[in-house]
Amino acid sequence: MACRSFRSGAGGLRADEIGSGLMSRPLGRACRVMLWVGVPLLMAAAEAGGVSAGTLWPAVQVALTPVGRRFTNQPFLPLLRFVNGTTVAAAFIAHNGVARPPVLPHRGEAVALLYVSVFDANTGDALNTIELPTDDPHYSGLLAGTDSELLVKLGDRVALYDGDLCLIKEVRLPGPEGSVWQASASPTGRNVLLADRGPRRSTWVWLDARTLRVVRTWRVDQPYAAALRISDDYITFAPCRPSRNRLPCKLTVWPLDGGPAGSIGGIGYVEGGPSFASNTLLFAPGWPPPGFSVIDLRKRRPIFEQPPPASSAVFGPPVPAANAARFVVPGFPSVRWQRLTWLNILDGPSARLRIVSVRGVPYTLPRWWSYAWSSFWLALSPDGKLLAVMPNFKTLLIYKLPPPKRH
Repeated sequence: MACRSFRSGAGGLRADEIGSGLMSRPLGRACRVMLWVGVPLLMAAAEAGGVSAGTLWPAVQVALTPVGRRFTNQPFLPLLRFVNGTTVAAAFIAHNGVARPPVLPHRGEAVALLYVSVFDANTGDALNTIELPTDDPHYSGLLAGTDSELLVKLGDRVALYDGDLCLIKEVRLPGPEGSVWQASASPTGRNVLLADRGPRRSTWVWLDARTLRVVRTWRVDQPYAAALRISDDYITFAPCRPSRNRLPCKLTVWPLDGGPAGSIGGIGYVEGGPSFASNTLLFAPGWPPPGFSVIDLRKRRPIFEQPPPASSAVFGPPVPAANAARFVVPGFPSVRWQRLTWLNILDGPSARLRIVSVRGVPYTLPRWWSYAWSSFWLALSPDGKLLAVMPNFKTLLIYKLPPPKRH
């Protein structure tokens, strides 16, 4: 039976209500000064270091118009993912008329809806929209897009959809009623690591994203930590959070082929923790922020280090391309002014850097989506040519990135 698009009634989100448009607002004087003075200084510094600079303007702008819905105020999973090189999916989490569920749901009971819309990345045309019930709105979202398929987490369920948003397969995660599952997908989107938030012990589940087969399950004698990440080659885990009054945590690394675990000392990290920039490259945000380094886990040493900017600018976590040796690190003027201002584009295993300024992003972001969570509303196409930005629930922007540098 053919899969049909969802069309909601009054107050819902309809695919045919999402059209092309330009969301813009005037910039304040202080904001303009920050943009036109701070960023050119950064660009000049980049040029002095032999890094080419440029300016990106959105190639596609889509006005998103969710009607009559109140969205959750703290998403913990990505809400923007490319399905393939020409299709991008955006998700919206909505409670049915209330900002928060009044009581904890029973297992399998829906308390919210996850709206998933897919768009043509070249034209901005809406292709389809579906609504998916979930029992945990905070831990629902888009895990990965790989091989023209979309992996979606809905509380304690993980579902695989094709590019037309037709359901292929669904599995329910193990564990008692009320288990809260956080998830991390590999840069290619082919492997997913899920962990429940037990007070003393945690359950880790390694899931094959293409088949939804559970490859392995662990019971770990330590509480869940936020810095739990997976690639197609490694798992990393940091059992503590750094503070200004103690030394950085030691990051533990496990090879997925069953090799012995090893620790990497001296890596500090902010909220969100270290994350994979590729299958073998680990992005480590500086502590205190805002510098960062890129570590080759095979060599156990940094191959690229970016010192903190001279101003109060900060870096977000990396956004990798699934099928290309490329990732981007977003830059923001400061923790307070949360607007995507420039991109650090790194190509190849040697992490060659290019810095470009980004224009056209609305200045005001939802206050809970700080730079530490920017990977939830940024997505890179599998070939690394397109960058999708959804800085709020009103606008979707598509940028064309410069081609990779030749080595």
